[in-house]
Amino acid sequence: MKTLIATFAAVLCVCTIAMHSDDNWHRNTIIVAQRAFKDQTGNIKLTTLFTPAVAGTYRISIDVDANYEPAGGNGPEPVAYWTSDFSAYQSQIVITGGEANGTTEEWGHLIVHDVANKPIQLSVIGNDNGQGRYNLYVVVEQL
Repeated sequence: MKTLIATFAAVLCVCTIAMHSDDNWHRNTIIVAQRAFKDQTGNIKLTTLFTPAVAGTYRISIDVDANYEPAGGNGPEPVAYWTSDFSAYQSQIVITGGEANGTTEEWGHLIVHDVANKPIQLSVIGNDNGQGRYNLYVVVEQL
């Protein structure tokens, strides 16, 4: 009986260690670039966020805080640019969020694989009528 209990305890210990061995997975990312574009009213020209020295996989995160009242219209549309092993790409970063009293808080993410010495870039198509204001925050993390 003591052997059975000892065996059970050993198995439980090994399972517990295995279950918690990857608890820090989210801490393995490295922030390689951050930018803040404050008090914007229109487009943001093509801007280099980061140029990796070696190929890698990156997450581009966007947070937008905007006030469209009384202007109305569509909010900013961020577009990312990068180069993979096969081609250069661009993609709109889809942002979602909530609105309250003419203001909005939106966020979105895009994961890309970029080759060495080719920049990860961003441009933004601003509020479609040019009257609303927005702050756009960008973080690039190496995964």
